[in-house]
Amino acid sequence: MPRCFLALVSVKILCVAAAALLVVQSNTAADEISFRQHIAPILLDNCLACHGPKKAEGNYRIDSFERLMKPGDSEMATFTAADLEHSEVFRRITAEDESERMPAESDPLSAEHVALFKQWIVQGAKYDAEDPQAPLPSIIPPPH
Repeated sequence: MPRCFLALVSVKILCVAAAALLVVQSNTAADEISFRQHIAPILLDNCLACHGPKKAEGNYRIDSFERLMKPGDSEMATFTAADLEHSEVFRRITAEDESERMPAESDPLSAEHVALFKQWIVQGAKYDAEDPQAPLPSIIPPPH
């Protein structure tokens, strides 16, 4: 077989493999993000100490979904469904300026956690538990 034919076949195989990988990645990106399973645990682990019932920096609390969605002193919308630009919490967790970035006085959230918040907001920032007033720890599903 001529080498150019083998090279062409190899390029086609690589293109097919790359296309298949893109399909898998786009399907993964379309997975529904659960507030209960994905977002609430991140909030509890990284935000509750400064934005809970005992301490509410900036007059902002995250200990229930209802409180999470209410603005603090800034009066800016905390999360705006499908709108990253008008979601103050997303702006804060992605801020380059350390004085603006949350969590304050701590390491920034991981890229994986930021991506989960981003996807959840883009998907509509939906609440998938029964009572939006329920304490966040009570709505998190048990580990498998």
